[in-house]
Amino acid sequence: MLRVVARNLAENAIRYAGPGANAILSVRRSDGEVVLRIVDDGAGVDQADLTRLFERFYRADRSRASRGTGLGLAIVKHVVSSAGGTVDATGGRGRGLEIRCSFPTRS
Repeated sequence: MLRVVARNLAENAIRYAGPGANAILSVRRSDGEVVLRIVDDGAGVDQADLTRLFERFYRADRSRASRGTGLGLAIVKHVVSSAGGTVDATGGRGRGLEIRCSFPTRS
């Protein structure tokens, strides 16, 4: 399922960051958790849309409604939540987007 999460995060960045944007997908262990994150320097989304990105079928940019199914980030949230983790998004219009998935580690 981790592959599904990573693939959906990468595909989302490829589809929506915009031409010429760069994205970095990384994994690290920190403070009792494993963090999978993707950061892009693309178009970003409005602050008001950040909390809704993980809703099924939600489109932050209606002009791109023909691309994708609107399920990729909802699937990410479902998988991460099912594993006891959390997901959040930060960024802003013109400032790129960061999506951070945190998974608790087992002791």
